[in-house]
Amino acid sequence: MRRPSILLCTEGTYPHYLGGVSVWCDQLIRRIPHADFRVLSVVHSPCQQSRFDIQSNVISVTAVPLWGTESPGDLPEPVSITCARRSKTDAAAVESLFVPPFRIALRSILQSGGDPAAFGLALLEIHNYLQSHELHRTFRTAAPWDAFLEELAASERFRAISMSEAAICLGWLVRFFSILAAPLPEVDVAHSSMAGLAGIPCVLLRIRDGIPYVLSEHGILIREVYTAMASSSYPDVCRAFLIAFHRAVGSLNYHFADVITSLGEFNKRWLVRFGADPAKIHYFPNGVDTTRFKPTPALSPVPLVLTLARIYPLKGITTLIEAAAIVKEFVPGVRFRIMGEAADKLYFEECKALVARHGLESTVEFGETSEPAEEYGKAWLYCLPSVSEAMPYVVLEAMLSGCPVAATDVGNVAETLGGCGVLARPNDPADLAAKIVPLLRGPEAAARRRKMAAAGLRRGLASFTLDAATSRFRELYWELLECQPLSQAS
Repeated sequence: MRRPSILLCTEGTYPHYLGGVSVWCDQLIRRIPHADFRVLSVVHSPCQQSRFDIQSNVISVTAVPLWGTESPGDLPEPVSITCARRSKTDAAAVESLFVPPFRIALRSILQSGGDPAAFGLALLEIHNYLQSHELHRTFRTAAPWDAFLEELAASERFRAISMSEAAICLGWLVRFFSILAAPLPEVDVAHSSMAGLAGIPCVLLRIRDGIPYVLSEHGILIREVYTAMASSSYPDVCRAFLIAFHRAVGSLNYHFADVITSLGEFNKRWLVRFGADPAKIHYFPNGVDTTRFKPTPALSPVPLVLTLARIYPLKGITTLIEAAAIVKEFVPGVRFRIMGEAADKLYFEECKALVARHGLESTVEFGETSEPAEEYGKAWLYCLPSVSEAMPYVVLEAMLSGCPVAATDVGNVAETLGGCGVLARPNDPADLAAKIVPLLRGPEAAARRRKMAAAGLRRGLASFTLDAATSRFRELYWELLECQPLSQAS
């Protein structure tokens, strides 16, 4: 009997980027060695290199770049095949084969409460078209542009859009459609790490071949889109278009997924709010490797607050720096160590400027580490100041490392801590500082930290181990495989 084959689809995560979801993907692959994985990774640029050691049970890694290519949807293929695609992509083919499903897809995006089933069928038709035609050349003909303007004009929300704004939106859509040009592999189960573009190949396999689709919604993507758009400089109508697109894609994923795994009740409530069937949603918490993350105290001689996080706006690093300025007034010798990749360069510069403005150069340090377990052992306190989270690995790692936790009350953080840490309001430096100071200053501070650390360790060992987390997915995969026809499961 051949080994089961899993398609694992990611977006902005494994194996090309660091972060919690990437760690989850790597753990899943390592802990299910009796299955073969085919990874499809949506990346920002074709220059993005893998950040993980690719395991032997990963049969292939296909990167789908949205940007950074001269022609969207470019595929690594022989020149003869590319030339054949181009020769077939003429105005007649575009008009007859592409435009009809393109219009259906547009209506699903532009109209509130669009039909996800019709959207899925239209995307499959476009995918089939793009297996023998070229995406870039398709959109260089007049028919798609004319259809786009007509569908915008028919939509109450977008009929007032200007030509330049429409061009921006169509440019995004062309790039997003790159995912439809990617070939679909033969697999037994399809699994996406988010309800975004990465889920579209899973949807197509579900429609075309009846392949079971597992959706693991770590964060709620559409919520993060709303957050990003609130501070975006795009014109209002363009922001509305991006939101409409992501809502339609999210609904598509929720509709076709057979199983949706959630990290907690917070996520579940939002999933249901955005249209997911509650009967499909199952609680699958993350887990941490207890052989790597365990109490190994080597406490810093000075009060040390640790933050391990990629540096970008959703992690709330500016809030942490503002809080550090307040904490320093009460704990003069405190140090804040912020370790993580500068994922947003402009935001990182803003963070450094804020450190300089408050005169915190000797208080706040930035860096990266390949040994996070050692950092938890040195810290007096772990702090996560995020604006949005799902079930952050860093909180679980800190708990299993015996490091007390202070975090903002976002996502499933409160549910994860279960009373074993302190919570502050997001985007509130004063409240965060008020939660940190009593854990660093005063005769009872050390006892408070020890009590929190012990409670967090007990909870982590009982609920959030890696063995338990990955065994849940292994059992789910095998359960879905048994439900398939013999020709697919054997």
